[in-house]
Amino acid sequence: MDAVSDTQISPSTPKSVIDENNSLKIENQADDETIYEDEFSSRERKEFAEICPDINLELGLQYCMDSKSFYIEMLMTFSDIERLEKIQEAFNLGDVKNYQILVHALKSTAMSIGAENLSELAKKLEFAAKNDNLDEIRAGHGDLMIDYQKVREEISKWLDKTIT
Repeated sequence: MDAVSDTQISPSTPKSVIDENNSLKIENQADDETIYEDEFSSRERKEFAEICPDINLELGLQYCMDSKSFYIEMLMTFSDIERLEKIQEAFNLGDVKNYQILVHALKSTAMSIGAENLSELAKKLEFAAKNDNLDEIRAGHGDLMIDYQKVREEISKWLDKTIT
């Protein structure tokens, strides 16, 4: 059974059709746009930008094959607090090697959701750890954690509004 047959279409759904690829195609006359089931509408893109100003949705979607559902999965995974806690723990313990590994992973995942500034901060701290530059780590760690928490809060707010 394909993914389209699981899709619930209500009477209030704008005009929708199944295209040649068995994808749900929605034509929204109010916004004069055609979107597919796994795409963000222009209204959704605007809401995302308002709620998540620190995330470049277009960049994140590029990393997620332009798939709305995959992007949402990535956001849900990214917003898990465990990574933030592990980074803080490595910092508190002075475990530079694990800190380097953890901020490297954060750098990559932040970029994959479009959190460019956070990714850049993580990159700087990754290289500081690689070079055993403890002063630079100490100087930048607080900003990294503040930005990370801010992005996580934006994601949570958007997910709460969107998923419910």
